[in-house]
Amino acid sequence: MIYRNDGNALVLDLVPDSALRILDVGCGAGDNAARLKGVRKDRYVIGLTHNASEASIARAHCDGVHVLDLTSSQLSGFGEP
Repeated sequence: MIYRNDGNALVLDLVPDSALRILDVGCGAGDNAARLKGVRKDRYVIGLTHNASEASIARAHCDGVHVLDLTSSQLSGFGEP
């Protein structure tokens, strides 16, 4: 199942306008990244998701996407986007 929406307004409202480097944990298909970069093109957004299908969609919006399960993955050395 692919997680899509129009961006999570509650979360997006917490991101200061000055934020340029953003980690989107649970990025789904990259909808928050699309909204964040729509406001400021100079933002650098990395997404984390557990779903390879979501990651392939999110890559269109994120500067990098990592596929991992945070409940079982080692966070050190998990590779490049």
